[in-house]
Amino acid sequence: MVSAIKINDRTINITQFQEEYNKQSKYTIRFSFHVKGGLEYHDITALLYNDSFHIVIPDRKRDFTAVIQEYYTSIGDFADEDTTATFTLTLLEI
Repeated sequence: MVSAIKINDRTINITQFQEEYNKQSKYTIRFSFHVKGGLEYHDITALLYNDSFHIVIPDRKRDFTAVIQEYYTSIGDFADEDTTATFTLTLLEI
């Protein structure tokens, strides 16, 4: 089971993980993780503004470059620092 993913230099503990290869033999991963409002939300969204990411999946011994194919959150208002939302990301190997 995959418990953490490293995006660039930030380790993120995940709650759900799926992986597959598409027709062009590119690796796709989809995972979910919790984000608290306030500073943590700001740090994660700033990270996700990048065009591409260095991804490391220690439990799979995978290391690759990816772009965001899709992402969404369970809520849209992060004004309250006590709010926790679930982020779901789908990343495609490039």
